[in-house]
Amino acid sequence: MINEVFSFIQKKITLKMAQDLRHVFIRHSSTDEIQVVFIGKNEKNIVSLSDQLKNTFANITSIVFNYNTRNDNVILGDTYKVLYGNDYIIEECLGNKVKLHFKAFFQVNPKQMEVLYSQAIKAANLTGNETCIDMYAGTGTIGMAVSQHAKSVIGVEIVKEAVDNANDNTKMNHLDHCHYICQDATDFAHDHKEDKIDVIFIDPPRKGMTENGIKDTITMHPDKIVYVSCNPKTLSRDLKIFKEYGYQCEYVQPVDMFCQTIGLECVAKLTKIV
Repeated sequence: MINEVFSFIQKKITLKMAQDLRHVFIRHSSTDEIQVVFIGKNEKNIVSLSDQLKNTFANITSIVFNYNTRNDNVILGDTYKVLYGNDYIIEECLGNKVKLHFKAFFQVNPKQMEVLYSQAIKAANLTGNETCIDMYAGTGTIGMAVSQHAKSVIGVEIVKEAVDNANDNTKMNHLDHCHYICQDATDFAHDHKEDKIDVIFIDPPRKGMTENGIKDTITMHPDKIVYVSCNPKTLSRDLKIFKEYGYQCEYVQPVDMFCQTIGLECVAKLTKIV
């Protein structure tokens, strides 16, 4: 479906439209909703193309223009305008509906994402009495899935739109014991270092964690850490640093997220060294 929408754009876009654009990104959710985001400096010439898209594809529910006039390789700018529908689409993950803002991260393979997060929950070995932290929480997919097996979940995320999405998602799924806050991870860790935290779930970007980020995580003295990684190289590096600070890796479970490629996600279970 993404290819069909992109092919349509390629056929209909004019040179005048293209001159104002830097990127186009397209999402197709497992609920069959499509989102198109145009990224550039001016939306005026894109409005007619937006109208053609919504009139051609009935399942397009979101068309957004994101303003980016920066002189670097950052893809998304700070401000945007909704040209049609909403600034989000609806996804699903492990029985939960997810309102997905176009700025929010989401795995591109929904079926294997459920396998990945199920492995993360399995690694935590939850009994239903735990207090869990979902660091780098995004739109809350991991935390919401975990909340079905734990006493409470607090999600931490620095991107405000993602936090707003996450809290909307918990309300939409009636998860009263799961909530998200917009805060820097370092500040959160120091604010909660005296709390009793049972399990911390971390899902950092490809570059992995900084040593300060690892220190922040262990500041809260969790019994267990479940590390979800999209880069085995940085995971290996980070596990060595965790060990220096008193947490050993019990096992690593790979998950083939991108079949027939070298892309690999991993779930690592860490526990305190006693």
